[in-house]
Amino acid sequence: MKTLAAVAIATTLMTALPAAAVTIAFQDNFSGYGSATVLNAADSVFGGNWATTSGTVDYLAAGSDYDYLCPADTNCVDLDGSTDAGGTFATTQVFKNGKFNILFQFSGSNRIDSPFDDLEVNFGGVVASVNKAYNAVGNQGDFFALFTGIIVGNAGTTLSFRDLGKDNQGIILKNVVVEISPIPVPAAGGLLVLALGGLAALRRRKALAA
Repeated sequence: MKTLAAVAIATTLMTALPAAAVTIAFQDNFSGYGSATVLNAADSVFGGNWATTSGTVDYLAAGSDYDYLCPADTNCVDLDGSTDAGGTFATTQVFKNGKFNILFQFSGSNRIDSPFDDLEVNFGGVVASVNKAYNAVGNQGDFFALFTGIIVGNAGTTLSFRDLGKDNQGIILKNVVVEISPIPVPAAGGLLVLALGGLAALRRRKALAA
């Protein structure tokens, strides 16, 4: 009975462990920065959450000028602003060293006359480049997540997006999320060791009582 009890305890531990929760370190869907489009938007437009460190970007608001470039009824950022100088758009938040999942939604410019654009994503010195051709006007369904894998950032890391185009018609950015990668749930093997330890303790007690 004691052996069964120990196994039951181990089984309970294994089934009772909660799934590791995802912690959001940063999230921005650009919904809180006003209801009007701002071309060549200053950093102040983004409430101190973003800085354009080179070039320019445009803030595009639903229901105002150029909102057809965004997903329906949402706000977004055109990473190639209205000065023929593609922007480098970076978080002002600094992330500590660790493991992260980087997710964002992006699309081509949705202008029919726009060529493809190259986008460079930099997180703590880890750089990835993506290429996106234009979409037909009104084709707003071509938004999807990228960088769902784990990236190890360096201390002092910021997340930046750099549009390499120079024609005012750039990559459209929407809904940026930085997740802290959850700590793995302890392996069943470790719990088995605990259970076996419990069985050994029960045997010792039985031997002493004999």
